[in-house]
Amino acid sequence: EDYAGSEAMLDDINLINTAKEVVDEMFGEGKYFHDDFSAASTDMGDVSVLVPAIHAYACGAIGTTHGKDYFIKDPVNACVDSAKFQVELLRKLLSDNASKAKYIIENYKSPFNSIDEYLEHKHSLNMDKQVVKYNEDGTITLDYKG
Repeated sequence: EDYAGSEAMLDDINLINTAKEVVDEMFGEGKYFHDDFSAASTDMGDVSVLVPAIHAYACGAIGTTHGKDYFIKDPVNACVDSAKFQVELLRKLLSDNASKAKYIIENYKSPFNSIDEYLEHKHSLNMDKQVVKYNEDGTITLDYKG
């Protein structure tokens, strides 16, 4: 059986720009970094194809992400500064009668017309059959067509 995983992350450019403004104001110009592409998979990808979203990260951890050597080396940066950033981002989005948040929502372009269309898309990717067959000769046969 093969079931669809998370959608690719679709960071909203207007929300990215707002986050950058906050970082510039709080920590100084040039401290904001946005990776235009990531092969990582997360449920935030599913959220981001339906509503404006970003997947922000804070500095302060070292080691391999999800690895046994991963730990928080700088808790102030990773936790306290991260929390301050999140609160300030919310303040910026909601100030002036939430004008920035309203602008971001109004200008967001989802690849789907509705949640139902998104759910139909996800369901269409599922296959209730053996997709990968391991052959006795060591080869693999893929049956990925619906």
